[in-house]
Amino acid sequence: MEKISRLSLLRQQLAASTPLSPALRGGHTQTLLGHILPSLSRQEFTLSNAHTLSLADGDKLIGHIGPMNPTSRGWLHIFHGLSGDVDSVYMPRAAVAAARAGFNTMLWNHRGCGLGRRLAMAPYHSGRSDDIARVVQWAKRQWPGTPQGVLGFSLSANATCLLAAGVVPALKTTPLTADEWRQIDGALPDFAIAVNPPFDLARASRRLSHEGSRLYGSRFVFDLLQLLDDRSAMTPTTDQQHDLQQIARHARANLNLFSSVEQFDELYTSRAGGFEDRKDYYAKASSGQYLSNTALPLVVLSAEDDPITHGFADLPTDFSTSSNSSDWIAFDRQESGGHMGYVDAMTLRGQLRAVAMPTLHPQTWFERRLAMYLEQL
Repeated sequence: MEKISRLSLLRQQLAASTPLSPALRGGHTQTLLGHILPSLSRQEFTLSNAHTLSLADGDKLIGHIGPMNPTSRGWLHIFHGLSGDVDSVYMPRAAVAAARAGFNTMLWNHRGCGLGRRLAMAPYHSGRSDDIARVVQWAKRQWPGTPQGVLGFSLSANATCLLAAGVVPALKTTPLTADEWRQIDGALPDFAIAVNPPFDLARASRRLSHEGSRLYGSRFVFDLLQLLDDRSAMTPTTDQQHDLQQIARHARANLNLFSSVEQFDELYTSRAGGFEDRKDYYAKASSGQYLSNTALPLVVLSAEDDPITHGFADLPTDFSTSSNSSDWIAFDRQESGGHMGYVDAMTLRGQLRAVAMPTLHPQTWFERRLAMYLEQL
């Protein structure tokens, strides 16, 4: 009940807070600004002690310990979006903000990303709540009794929402059976934060493949083809890995730089991820349909002008974002911000001033917002 009360206080804070006033309007403008502006947080950002987490299927995840707080209130595990890694511009921003709020951080590369290149044969995707669960399970054993939180961006935000609702598509059952819960015993975080999740993967993929966001989709495909090249060059050691390599090679032979995200998901993500096809993948791994099952504190931040997810518009029609259909969820609904952009006038001025005065470390709107979440969570 205490957790619900604190989440209720956070909802009151969010309702009373001033919404983001964009430095420049437009979802595409906000998205691009958020990714091209230099991350001034890097001036106080260092990674150390890379940890290799071995998974049951032989793949490995690589996590890096970020900024440490000597009086830590807990750990925040941060996961990147599609075609990203721990070095993506939004990752150090989140890590530094969390450290300032009193949390230690670990930044995680998904399968095959960052230093994890050629250490995984299976794909990462929007439904990999199982991988996030394994990280939490490991962390709770590593630091028993210490609060463990999860922060997911975009693709990882969807997986974070799935885990908060007790949905692990890789285990086939929704919701999980008692035996399956025992498989990931201790794997639920104490709280979760999801930034710009694609609640409906079919709609988001359609936008990336055919509509005004095709530019982003093309960039994603460029990076994803490199992942296929990596998997094609690996030496499989099990029959399962050999089968996955064949799927990767077949997909690579039939995909090119002009292919769409939908085509990539049809030929590779779905088949290598254990789904029948991309429609089956989208149907089982879209988090919006499961949000009402959420049973741990979850904060969801999104912007209505997000050109990929359209904010909360892709939620099922019977799920009201205004009434918070679950006591465990706090929605932070912004009219502007794009896809993980959130550049307000103060952020832009601070960035420009810091270019002339490198000793300044101004916080972005998102960093200030994240601190608000963590203060209550």
